[in-house]
Amino acid sequence: MKKKYEFTDEILEWKGLTLHRIRALKNFWDVKAGDLGGWIQSESNLSQKDNCWIYDEAKVYASAKISKHATISDKSIVCGHAVVSGMAMVSNSAYIHDDAQVINCATVKDSAEISDYARIQDNAIISGHAIINGISIIKGQPSIKDNAVVSNSNVCGNAVIKECAKVFGSSYIAGNAIVSGTVWIQSSQIFDGADVSGAVTIIESKVHGYSRIKLAADPKIHNQDIYDKIILSKTDLENFKNTESTLCGLTNIKFIEI
Repeated sequence: MKKKYEFTDEILEWKGLTLHRIRALKNFWDVKAGDLGGWIQSESNLSQKDNCWIYDEAKVYASAKISKHATISDKSIVCGHAVVSGMAMVSNSAYIHDDAQVINCATVKDSAEISDYARIQDNAIISGHAIINGISIIKGQPSIKDNAVVSNSNVCGNAVIKECAKVFGSSYIAGNAIVSGTVWIQSSQIFDGADVSGAVTIIESKVHGYSRIKLAADPKIHNQDIYDKIILSKTDLENFKNTESTLCGLTNIKFIEI
């Protein structure tokens, strides 16, 4: 098999490692023979097969592997035992490390960070300063952006997690759910068309149907099943605070100031 790239004489000392600038030896995809690419530590970092490529000042090192038709560009870094494969795209200043995987047609861009054993797959888009870590699986066509954090949780479907929302503790966000604001989701399920925003903390609960939770204060919802068109504003909080109330005939919720 004819190699598609070679090392140039240009080297870069990076975190105690020696990285090598690559140069294309043949035409493939949008790369032309003679084009300079990014930086790798060894040939094991970038497959000589298919159309995968490292562009610009992107760096791939340690035991990280780029294969199939994946692209790494701009100032992105992929290291550790991370894998980027399929038609995945990593760009801007994204950082993929540890045992993380970015596969299929997933996109990780801006200053997003993927670490630990997190897997980003299908058509998922991770952007902004979003952080995905732990044993998280992000699949389908979700968007996780801004300063959102997802840890040890699953996100799928067309779900959106944005702003400063945090999702962790084996939570499940799916369907067309939207989680935003400074919401804190722990060990909970948010799915269907549910929309959770504001500053609420949801623990060991289920929010689904077309539920809407929007709170400017900081209450906790713990161990509840909230279904279909529940709208809680700041005014609602004052009315319900420290009282037991039945919503949709299903649930008793007690709001407690944090």
